[in-house]
Amino acid sequence: MRRDYYAVLGVAATAAPREVRQAYRRLARQYSPDVNFWDAQAHALFEEIAEAYRVLADPSARALYDRRSGYRRVRPRDPRERRELHARDRCRRARLLQ
Repeated sequence: MRRDYYAVLGVAATAAPREVRQAYRRLARQYSPDVNFWDAQAHALFEEIAEAYRVLADPSARALYDRRSGYRRVRPRDPRERRELHARDRCRRARLLQ
């Protein structure tokens, strides 16, 4: 089953490249095999995080992923919508990490 790369990184589908990079760096430090060398689950999660970043950091790969996954790249204008979208993505990410 293919994972939702946005949920893996904990960012919205409308996230800017900078937000994607920041989320990747934060998670990479947390789940790095160098830090968690005794935890096989953390290593598997780190590989998933790296794969998600590889796709979402490359504009052409991200566009292809968005098309295939059915994501729309429309940034909500209303701040309440934006907060709600980020909250849903955080909940989705929390479920993935369980």
